[in-house]
Amino acid sequence: MVRRRPRTAPGRRRDGPARAPQSIRDGVRTGWSDARKSLPAEVLDRLSLPAEQVWRDWADLPRTLIHGDTKVANFAFLPDGRVAAFDWTNLGAAPATLEIGWYLAVNGTRLARSKDDLIARYRGLLEARLERDLDAALWDRMMDAAIFTGARLLLWSKAIGLREGTAHRREDWAWWVEKLTRWSAR
Repeated sequence: MVRRRPRTAPGRRRDGPARAPQSIRDGVRTGWSDARKSLPAEVLDRLSLPAEQVWRDWADLPRTLIHGDTKVANFAFLPDGRVAAFDWTNLGAAPATLEIGWYLAVNGTRLARSKDDLIARYRGLLEARLERDLDAALWDRMMDAAIFTGARLLLWSKAIGLREGTAHRREDWAWWVEKLTRWSAR
């Protein structure tokens, strides 16, 4: 099998984190340092596994086309009531729940309802679209993938948020730790 490097969209560079602004690199380093001090050991161990190892456990999950950067800023209501999505640079095939994992991580301060209510609504809409209920064990595994993904990408920012000391930031951190602890125990 010949492995090929993923193609980059025209006009986009594949620079990775090394080309991120210094302030972001510093924030990621500081945030993960804070997270490592605050996370239960079993959660940190699981989050530290190579992504390939973790994803092997989820290789059999159903996949669909995902936007890959679901956040408030990438959607707009059209005059006729439909919703338009833009900025499709992270388009891919993955379990549908990865969208909700990312959404919860990146939009944590903008949610109109609790994370758990949003997850329940998402599941209900997904099942309605599929015209069938999802098996509870399958749903749990799909949500494990979502929580892992959201955490691996942005838990560092949640740890930095704790420095504000607000109830909202503490509640956000506690929600992620509780979900990650449950995942780590499986």
